[in-house]
Amino acid sequence: MTRPRPIDASPGPRGPRGFTLVELLMVMAVLALLIALLLPAINSAMRTAKSAATGAEINQLAQALAAFKSKYGDYPPSRIYLSERGYYPVTDTTNLAKVAGTTDMTGGQLAQRSLAAMRKFFPRVQFSTSGTAPGITASNFYDFNGNGVLDTDGYILYGHECLVFFLGGIPLATTSGVSVSGFGKDPQNPFSNANPTAAGMYNANRTAPLFEFSPNRLFLDVNHTGALNPAYLDSQGNPAPVAPASAPINFYVYFSSYGNNGYDPNDVNLAETAPAGDGPIALGFRVGFPLYNNATSCISPAPNPYTSTSSYPASGAISFINAQSFQIISSGVDGQYGVGGQYSAESNSQVLPFDATRIAGTTDTSVRSLEKDNITNFHNGRLD
Repeated sequence: MTRPRPIDASPGPRGPRGFTLVELLMVMAVLALLIALLLPAINSAMRTAKSAATGAEINQLAQALAAFKSKYGDYPPSRIYLSERGYYPVTDTTNLAKVAGTTDMTGGQLAQRSLAAMRKFFPRVQFSTSGTAPGITASNFYDFNGNGVLDTDGYILYGHECLVFFLGGIPLATTSGVSVSGFGKDPQNPFSNANPTAAGMYNANRTAPLFEFSPNRLFLDVNHTGALNPAYLDSQGNPAPVAPASAPINFYVYFSSYGNNGYDPNDVNLAETAPAGDGPIALGFRVGFPLYNNATSCISPAPNPYTSTSSYPASGAISFINAQSFQIISSGVDGQYGVGGQYSAESNSQVLPFDATRIAGTTDTSVRSLEKDNITNFHNGRLD
């Protein structure tokens, strides 16, 4: 008699088993935790890389400035009056101050300072203090801005614009933006136009720029009304400036010490807004012109050159860093320069770097904290 085989109670083959909701949530939580842990490290590495690239570029700009001094006898000024017809109004009494109720140099003082620099750098160029320079015509003029048109009114370049003008030369408009074309080799008119299709004077025989400015980082300063010459964005990768200026300001700032004559805080005025929105940020400098003799208390909008002593002393002279050369300043990742002024601690070690109590009229420590990621030519890496 054959026994019946027992029935196998085990189930048949099953399909692949999926994740449960709890398991998916656990995986997502672990991934979120890993991302949260990694993001700061990634962001820090990116900031470090950007800072290193900006520091390297500042060193290259400093080398170009040294080459300029070797070629022309001095560092470029960081504010200059330019006249395409060669006329420099040395008797102009207009106060150039950007903050109401404060004192800056007059238009005539700037014209005189500019004339001295231009005659030193370009001794064979004809300039005049009483009218249009000899030989200037509608087809033979000093085309400082490269637009091919004789601009009858003079205009001012500030430090960030002077950096590009003196190291790069005459601007050249292209279909992809703006580049710089060096200076013409004609010693009597090195400010000729480099565009053969533009109206006016043209000279293809040119010197090479002392620094290779990337055209896609050359922009006009939207805060400088009537700006005609470009400035150079740093390598932090922040957006280009737009009007009205709402994006970070990322131009390389340049201050010249004018040899032994000291820095002029008003050479770069970008009117940066304070974090609370009550800007522009201003720092009190007890200065007079042309020397910092504590004769007048001036308010200079941000940014300002850095000092190794208090920049708002009750008495005594201000000691600037790089007292006989120049300062180049990048606003860093946040695109904010801060007020500038005192950077190093004083000898009594009681005043710390970025001391908010040294800012005239404010105790907002967040204003000085904006400067901690600034990059300069006098400090290795970020200021903090």
